[in-house]
Amino acid sequence: MKYLKPSNVDIYEPVRDENDIRIKNIIRNYKEDEECNIGIIGVPFDYGVELSNGRVGAKEGPNAVRTALKRYGSIYNVEKNINISDLKICDFGDVEVVERDSQETHARVSETVFELVKKDVLPIVIGGGHDISFANVRGLCNAFDGKIGGINIDAHFDVRIVKNGKNSSGTSFRRVLEELDGKVLGKNFVEIGCHDNLNSKTYYEYLLAKKSNIITLSEVQKKRMKKIMVGALKIANAATKASFVSVDIDAMPQHVAPGCSAPSARGIQAHDILEACFIAGVNSKVKLFDIMELNPRYDVDNRTALLAATMIVSFLEGFAMRNKSK
Repeated sequence: MKYLKPSNVDIYEPVRDENDIRIKNIIRNYKEDEECNIGIIGVPFDYGVELSNGRVGAKEGPNAVRTALKRYGSIYNVEKNINISDLKICDFGDVEVVERDSQETHARVSETVFELVKKDVLPIVIGGGHDISFANVRGLCNAFDGKIGGINIDAHFDVRIVKNGKNSSGTSFRRVLEELDGKVLGKNFVEIGCHDNLNSKTYYEYLLAKKSNIITLSEVQKKRMKKIMVGALKIANAATKASFVSVDIDAMPQHVAPGCSAPSARGIQAHDILEACFIAGVNSKVKLFDIMELNPRYDVDNRTALLAATMIVSFLEGFAMRNKSK
């Protein structure tokens, strides 16, 4: 895979205690033709955040998450009675980005995601700015002949207009809805977690005109996340070949996730986002999962990196249940 290079953080370590196998013991660096069903990819690129006037530093997110995974606990979840030891997880390294060149970087990300999906590997992409999600989804669309559905869990809609060719972190899902030859329809796209004065009426009405589905933070707080996520996946999966789930770290409040590009006081609580990630992992149509906008420069005691790592582990635990849930 020509656009990938090894990351600076090696998650894998050999097992030291057979009675206590850790997350770091089962995530291996990818080797050619190695059997793999989950692939971690880093995209250390945050030029889109800069274009949105956000706090730069998300390009350091992939290695912060890798470090948190390396320090993580057991492969066994005592609450769910789930063991993920049978999963074949590989770290494919980082996409070689082109500094301040969104078009070329996005092209490389799309090709990388496409190649993994065609190998029947589910990509977990760690950003980086949320503009990268467009590239992720484009790669997924290119791998399937048919419609694709999706969910964005985010405080923001990210459907801003691309101006002067500048693909900011706030434009990703307008591009998904408009630039992918109609593969992602509004009726199969769900926004979860928007709130307060973070989104304009113009963009709200844009999504309604596209027949997209909007679930506000207040609705999340009133209802159980399980019910919301199951319903959102039904929408995303209706008459589609596959679906994606994208999570912007700023969907959580600043006291839960201080290390993000655009913090706010309110947001989805940790137990709810972990439930959403688990349900996404269980669903067999979900073929792409990404976590965006983790900014280690503003993190506190690695709190946000640990949350992102826990989100990935929750997704993996759900993925381990796919065959059992059929």
